[in-house]
Amino acid sequence: MDFTDVYPSSSIPVFSPGSNFIANAVSSRIIIRTSHTLQIVKTFLIPVIPPSIPSSSSSSPTSSLVSKNSQLSRRPGIGWSSSSSSSPALSSPRPKGPPEVTHLSFSPFGDKILAFCARPGVAFVFDLKDPGMSEEDGVEAMLEGGVEKLTRVEWIKSGNGKGLLAWSDFGLRLTIWNLDDPESRSFIQNFQFIAQGHAWSADNRLFYLAERYNSRDSVGVYDTLNDWKLVFRVPTQTASLQGISIAPRGGYIAVWDHALQYKLQLFLPPLKTALQTLPPPPLPAQVENIGLNYQPSWPDLGMGVRCVAWRPGGEWLAVGGWDGRIRILQKSDWGVIWVGPPVRIAPAGSVVWHEPIDWYNQTGGRGIVQYHLMNTPATISFIKPDPKQHPPKMGVSQLEWNQDGSLLMSRLENSPDCLILYPFPTADPDFDPSSLESSSDLPFSVLLQTRPILHATFHPTDSKKLALCTGSNGIYIWNGDWITDGAEGEGVAECIGIPSSPFSATSLKWAPDGETLIVMDNSRGSQGEFTLVFEAKEDAGGMGQDNVENSPVEEMSLITEEEEGNEAISEVSLKMHDLL
Repeated sequence: MDFTDVYPSSSIPVFSPGSNFIANAVSSRIIIRTSHTLQIVKTFLIPVIPPSIPSSSSSSPTSSLVSKNSQLSRRPGIGWSSSSSSSPALSSPRPKGPPEVTHLSFSPFGDKILAFCARPGVAFVFDLKDPGMSEEDGVEAMLEGGVEKLTRVEWIKSGNGKGLLAWSDFGLRLTIWNLDDPESRSFIQNFQFIAQGHAWSADNRLFYLAERYNSRDSVGVYDTLNDWKLVFRVPTQTASLQGISIAPRGGYIAVWDHALQYKLQLFLPPLKTALQTLPPPPLPAQVENIGLNYQPSWPDLGMGVRCVAWRPGGEWLAVGGWDGRIRILQKSDWGVIWVGPPVRIAPAGSVVWHEPIDWYNQTGGRGIVQYHLMNTPATISFIKPDPKQHPPKMGVSQLEWNQDGSLLMSRLENSPDCLILYPFPTADPDFDPSSLESSSDLPFSVLLQTRPILHATFHPTDSKKLALCTGSNGIYIWNGDWITDGAEGEGVAECIGIPSSPFSATSLKWAPDGETLIVMDNSRGSQGEFTLVFEAKEDAGGMGQDNVENSPVEEMSLITEEEEGNEAISEVSLKMHDLL
């Protein structure tokens, strides 16, 4: 593995849809590089937001889209929409200088980039196709929420790639914008939350939103290609809806309740009756005869659902609870076909890898060290949760399937230094689900770390590879296809040191094509750093440390207003325009 130099970044770097470019922000400056050479191709600067915005209409008192085609222009390339009615008394506080960028995202077609500034609650859209646009005049549009400000802005995945969704603070409204028509907008009221409160269908046409309608939890389904018309609304029998998840195929909706009640429901619109409720409600005859000797068909499941994960084919749903158990539901009847209890001891037959102690200091961060293969049965550390802490550190904190659905990754909050991989058979019409009780009773592979795991993710194209980090000065790669010492099937787990020091790997992100891995250091708050990891190549075209130093990469400090620098950026921008 080859590492690039370390670059400062106040936001998490993001890849373009085609993996050709990578964008990050340093305070109020946006920097776009090629992902293979890290050469800077474009820079943008967030403008200073004026203390108030003029108004002439009261059609939308709390939201406005700023377009460069607006009549009210502050300077060339930037204008303020005349439809806003924000006043100095109601406007949210403005920072004295340019606001800091906290989130970046490319448009679905990669021709625009969205920059969101959380502190003032505004977002900017920049056009990447205009090679002659300078970094100060490249703002195509600005979105702002007024008195309640915006808490989240993202691209609409369907249509022409020019639509935006803007969530207002206090849960007031979800605004739908179109960059081609800034005066036209749509609103959706009464959305519930943001993190797990919305989802898209497999073809990105239908938009699912968790709502609170008529004092009841529900899921609204909207047709994005038909003026965002409400297709149907599915009421749920939940007390406090916590999340929704859509099956990759089939349009099934999974919803779950709050942490104090274990309840999972599955719907198939337009049917408003749940296909399955977990645990099943008592039968009418049982309700009539409830007494001291009543025995429910299901045991008390304790605390509620914490996370869910659909298998890529959509035929299975993995449900992780606060009780630490994993339940697998099958599509045929949505019954539970397998239950995985919390693993305290890795039984005989498991493959248990343990991170070597003090490996980084012994290698100086310049080598690759393999994990130690432990004898089984092996004990897995367990932390007793503190009942006074909210939320308690317990339960399944992560569930993730690999690309082909043959592996399920699980992490427990009570065992923060452990990662478990369960094997599952690939899609087979003749497969008997009852065989899961024996074939998957043992963990396929267990990775034990010396520090708590902060982030773990599967490779997007290689189904037998994953990466994880623990906040140390290194990353960890597991490869199930690797054959070591003639033992086929065990794979290999490796510790890879990051040459730059000090550096604490806190998060990871694969490129869509899987060729590049972003390693981020957010241990110092907004003053973050990142480095890129490439597969080692024998030819000189690889992106090793030496190659990066000798490549025509422009350092951050060299981005000035000098003519030579501007000419160089313009030339590369023309090349970028041709690629887009």
